[in-house]
Parts: sequence; C-alpha cells; structure tokens
Amino acid sequence: MDKHIHHHYEPNRHTFLNEFAIPTQEAIQRSGDMQFDNETLRIFVDASELYGHGIFGLAGCFVGQGQVFTESKKIYNLKYKRQNAYAEYMVILYVIQRLPGIIRKKYVKPDRIFIFSDFIQFEKLIQTDQPFHDEEMNQVVAQIKISKQKFESLYPNIKLDIRIMSHSLKRNNPFYKAAHNAARKATH
Repeated sequence: MDKHIHHHYEPNRHTFLNEFAIPTQEAIQRSGDMQFDNETLRIFVDASELYGHGIFGLAGCFVGQGQVFTESKKIYNLKYKRQNAYAEYMVILYVIQRLPGIIRKKYVKPDRIFIFSDFIQFEKLIQTDQPFHDEEMNQVVAQIKISKQKFESLYPNIKLDIRIMSHSLKRNNPFYKAAHNAARKATH
C-alpha cells in the first residue's frame, strides 16, 4: 500500500474566489463619477516601508477633472523604522506640499480638495498641538498644519479637507490601490 499522500497544488485559490476582487457596478460608477468631477479633486494617499528598514514610499493618486495620476517619493529615516505613523503623516505632508504646483496648472480650479487616508489615528492626533512625546513627530504634524494654512491662504476659494477613508470607500477603489502600489514601488 502506498503511504504517500499526493496533494494537488492549487496556487492561492482564495485569490480567485474573492468576491471583493471583482468591482461592483456601484464601485465602477463611483470611480467614474470621481474621475469626471470638476468641483472636487480627491487625493488618495498611502505609505509603505521596505521590510522595516526605514525606507519609506509615499504616494498620492490625484483624481478629478477627467484626470487620474499618481505622484510618489522615497524617503529615508532609520529612527522611525517599523513606525507606520511616521510614514502616514509624511505622505499627508508630501501631497499638501505638492498641491500648489498641481493646482497652478489647472485651468479650472476645484471648489474643494479631499485628501483621503486610511490611517485612522490621523484625525484624533492632528487636532492636538503635541500628539506625540517625540519632538520630531510633533514637528511633522506642525508642518502639516502650516502647509495646509499656506495652501488655504494661496487659494482661499478652495476648501482643503483631510479625511479618514471609510471601509466602503476603500473597498474596490482603484485610486487607493494606485496610491498603494505607487508607494510600494517607490521603496525600491
């Protein structure tokens, strides 16, 4: 009697069975509405770290007025390796600092800009002046506030808002996925 058990190899079957992998009609419609929205520029952001080495990728996917594009950047900070909060704050700072140059090129200025992050601690921490015991992290938070104020003084008719991305907005969202992929790619 053959005591060997033969297993048939099936490469990660769950990937192919995942109902979330196929976007719903609602998600497809939502994506189209966002892309061709002339009044609102949406920016989906994400950050990634290369294997806990303090090499971070920051990326934003800019969506609106018929355009979709990503911008990304690599930064290094060994002090904050394996500390996701640092990268999540830095990506917010990065896209806010990129905004004046991007808005300057637009013939039609949006009425509002929403920056969407999946970092749920962001909203609570940004409301206080000293959210961290670490002075460098507090400086990053202060820079976000200063950069936001500078943008709002340059473009007083554009409302700039930083929001936490809901689970339903994140699900089947090609723009968030583009930011996620660009952040990962930027680490290499």
